[in-house]
Amino acid sequence: MKIINNSSPDTRVITYFGAPFLVIKVCKWVATDEDGAISAHETKPERDLDGCFWKSSEGFPDQYLGCADLQNTDWKDTLVKV
Repeated sequence: MKIINNSSPDTRVITYFGAPFLVIKVCKWVATDEDGAISAHETKPERDLDGCFWKSSEGFPDQYLGCADLQNTDWKDTLVKV
């Protein structure tokens, strides 16, 4: 068999708080919500008005990456440009 094309988006590996993640290449920002949900965003996200999660200008993350135990980290300090 010969694959002609692959519908998967171009990806790259990034390191976020010491852990590797595979993200869509267009995603330039990664952040963790108050509940521990980790997401990647194409544009710089802002905190929601309710103040418990990050949202892009489109209103949702571009890619869900996983979940974290924030331990002693304030979720508002998790926004990282990658």
